[in-house]
Amino acid sequence: MAAELSFEQAPPLSVPLRFFFTAPLFVLAAGLLLVLRGEAVFASRWTPEALAATHLLTAGTMLQIMLGALFQVLPVAAGANVVQPRLLAGLVHLALSAGGAALACAFLWSDALFFHLAAGLLGLAVAALVLGVSAGLWRTPALGATVWGLRGAMLALVVTVGLGAALALVRSGDLGGGWMALSTLHQAWGLGGWAGLLLVAVAWLVVPMFLLTPSYPLLFTRGLPAAIGAVLIIGSLVMATPAGWGGGWAERLLAIGLALAAAAFAWATLALQRRRRRKITDACFRFWRLAMLALMLVAGLLAASATGLAPDAGLGPQLGVLALAGVFLSVMLGMLYKIVPFILWLHLRRKVNRPPAMTRLITEERQLLHYRLHLANLLALLLATLWPPTAVAGGLLLAASGGLLLANLAGALRAYLAVEQAPAVALP
Repeated sequence: MAAELSFEQAPPLSVPLRFFFTAPLFVLAAGLLLVLRGEAVFASRWTPEALAATHLLTAGTMLQIMLGALFQVLPVAAGANVVQPRLLAGLVHLALSAGGAALACAFLWSDALFFHLAAGLLGLAVAALVLGVSAGLWRTPALGATVWGLRGAMLALVVTVGLGAALALVRSGDLGGGWMALSTLHQAWGLGGWAGLLLVAVAWLVVPMFLLTPSYPLLFTRGLPAAIGAVLIIGSLVMATPAGWGGGWAERLLAIGLALAAAAFAWATLALQRRRRRKITDACFRFWRLAMLALMLVAGLLAASATGLAPDAGLGPQLGVLALAGVFLSVMLGMLYKIVPFILWLHLRRKVNRPPAMTRLITEERQLLHYRLHLANLLALLLATLWPPTAVAGGLLLAASGGLLLANLAGALRAYLAVEQAPAVALP
């Protein structure tokens, strides 16, 4: 049975919005860190500042948006009912927010207490999420590609957080072991597994829905997540052996496999965009196109590094900026500007006869303004990887991007409340 959209199963409005409104705060924090310590951030991917900035964007911004979207998508697209969604979302959100902040502080201050606190809080957030949604996700009669992708993403999230907790214990001095191998696996499962599988699972649904493209080929939607899972599992098992990690070939094989999967997804999505039914390049289309072009670059650089065609040490900052800001932030910004107005409109439709158009909740002009700001920010961050003194400009633009996102979301919520409280009053 394929997954069908059941909008009447949508969670209360406060459930996803608490995550979406918190995400820009972590963007602001990352931007501020770049302004204050930007040269240290881009000096090496292993500096405390670089690790703090990375996790402000991953454990902070990205995870907030992803979990907010997950709470919305699970009941609507997967038919997976979440028990006590307000209570569960409140617990997960609180633990996630505090854990993300604690993790950034732990890296900056090299404080064992904060590493313990971050591991405990983030572990609590994921454990609560898994316990709260697993029954519905695994028992749903829907068996579409989105459902299977969400299941894989949830399993990858558990592995990612488990590896992250182990790394936190290594950093705090409580656990010995090869932290480089753990770090490689943590990155692979976090970006390729959790974030990657969630991205493709949601793309099967939202790319045709919001970008008005044909659907992805059925074999592709079944084969790509399975291939990603196989690459991660086989690569992890081989890397767990002394021969696999010691020779470095298992890490290279893992990188090449993920690069091929990324390139295939980007190529397929760009091909669908060229065949869209409505030839209008709105902000969401531009964000997605930018993300897929960045993903092609990530795949190329990753493969070049793994095969020895490019020096691995010199590509770390560029890969990080392209993956985090170029791919994932681009997609998430584009989707937030579709999802938030849509769910606000959906809730208004139940309360008023003629809800305002979604484009009046967040205007296309404001979305395009953010796209241009985000593009400038991406270019500034890439420049900073080559010339670290320019990191201040990248930080200022990143902070401005977070501030504009927060302002646009707040404006949409104000418009929603104005119509809800006085439905006869038209929006300006």
